[in-house]
Amino acid sequence: MTDTERLALIREVFERAFKATDSFAGDDLGCELAYLFGAITGANEAECVEWREDSHEDHLGLFRELFCVDHPVWRFIEVPEEGESE
Repeated sequence: MTDTERLALIREVFERAFKATDSFAGDDLGCELAYLFGAITGANEAECVEWREDSHEDHLGLFRELFCVDHPVWRFIEVPEEGESE
């Protein structure tokens, strides 16, 4: 993925998430997006963020509504199987 494609992905994710929520205030979605954007840019040591069904249920629900399963954003979000150790 080129830097231009990465930037376009970040912009798309931000715009869709903001439009769907109207604000990141009062929710930790803004913080989670910062980590996700770091993974997309390669600025994080981790290549992806880990969103667990039990602790990121709201974020996963939102992203499942906004992005189809083959959307590039899912390359940067790992959803461990239930019971999988951290």
